[in-house]
Amino acid sequence: YIHTFDRKAANNPITATFYRDRDTDTVIFPHSVVNTLEVNFADDVAKLTAGIMSRYPIQEDVETPTYTALDLFTWRNARVQVNNAGTTSDLKVREFTLNINNNAEMVYAPNSNDVDNIPFKQFSAAGSMVVDFENTTQLAMFSDLTKVRLDVELLSGTHRINFIMPQVRIDEDSIT
Repeated sequence: YIHTFDRKAANNPITATFYRDRDTDTVIFPHSVVNTLEVNFADDVAKLTAGIMSRYPIQEDVETPTYTALDLFTWRNARVQVNNAGTTSDLKVREFTLNINNNAEMVYAPNSNDVDNIPFKQFSAAGSMVVDFENTTQLAMFSDLTKVRLDVELLSGTHRINFIMPQVRIDEDSIT
């Protein structure tokens, strides 16, 4: 399966329904949104941590969804590429962290204890990476504080996670 998460220009988040299948019942979390997301890989299994908000869970007797086998992503499955004005280069990244925050807010309807909607407020993204630069061209892409495109791909079997950041600037203090 390929899942694409795009940051929309509008304030309406993309929602999903989460199922928790317990021994005694199935609990459904409708209209769930991803509030925060952290992706990290270094020398081990890639880690993805998501902070999710949803409406109040409900219990229903519905068909239980099916799940495919889990593919693990390791740092060897990661590819990081930088593009500056058409000059593309693969980077040797030893450690990578990306934090995304949608700043979601739970809005309650009057006279209700359930969430009416969950709009996104100010979007922010930040991260860090440790790179072994192979040449001065790669170093120059970051050291002159030019905004560059950064593509991060995790690929394992038939599963893929892509993060495309069209304009990234590295703080000059962190380049050594």
